[in-house]
Amino acid sequence: MALARKVIVLDYKTLEPESIWAMAAVVFTLRIGYYWLVAKKIQ
Repeated sequence: MALARKVIVLDYKTLEPESIWAMAAVVFTLRIGYYWLVAKKIQ
């Protein structure tokens, strides 16, 4: 949740494109991990 809030409030005009891609990769990885854990708990 804190990472998502940080992504929302960032000023994208001052960031390098690599930083934006890195944050997108982290958010995507956390999303996959969360869904994997939820699916594992359901089974």
